[in-house]
Amino acid sequence: MRLCGTRSRVMRGCCALATLIAAACFLQIAASAQSAGDVTIRVIDENGRTIDCGVATFVNVDSREDFRSHFEGLRGTHIPYGTYLYSLWRRPPSDPGAVIEGRVEVRMAETLSIVKAQRLVLSRAQFAFDGRAPRDFVIRGRLEPMPAMPPTMPGWGEELTWIRLSPLMGDGPNLDVEVEASGEFCLHRPLWGSYLLTVNRGTRIVCVQPVEFQQGLRAPKPFVVSLSCPHVETMYVQ
Repeated sequence: MRLCGTRSRVMRGCCALATLIAAACFLQIAASAQSAGDVTIRVIDENGRTIDCGVATFVNVDSREDFRSHFEGLRGTHIPYGTYLYSLWRRPPSDPGAVIEGRVEVRMAETLSIVKAQRLVLSRAQFAFDGRAPRDFVIRGRLEPMPAMPPTMPGWGEELTWIRLSPLMGDGPNLDVEVEASGEFCLHRPLWGSYLLTVNRGTRIVCVQPVEFQQGLRAPKPFVVSLSCPHVETMYVQ
């Protein structure tokens, strides 16, 4: 009887140990799965159009291990969490020095890295101008119709009608300009690419209009912003 009791206790102990080992393996596998994610890289030009590229290197800054083999096209899977430096090559290969480089933090199950690059890579000999606009350069625009002037509160000044141009794909600063009483406004800086034009009356958004500038350093014809678009209501994210 004692022998049977001893065997029973040994069997229960072995079962408990096996359960602990299985649980530890499961937790290790789960932790491993949670410490790796997928990465998608998208390369766009100044107008937001895709530039076809491939991954040349994708190196972890700590381990120095290259995870380029984890990529198919510009999507990588099972990338361990960490910080990575990557280099991309263009398809078809252009200037050998036109490598696109970036840095990305992989801390989530899905990571999207948007990279902005020039579509054409020009050498100094090919670059024909230094990008400075003529002194009299101006882009003229007009609002139609001019926003109605709301009644002002006693002691308050008249609300300003103004336009903000925000680059959609670039890293450049916003451009704010005042609108005259006639509805006309002037941009004294060359713009290129896609912008979001916002018409504001004081702190109220009157109209939002995507605009793409393609004139370079040549002053274009005056353009008209129609305010017949529906009024934009503020969305409150809480």
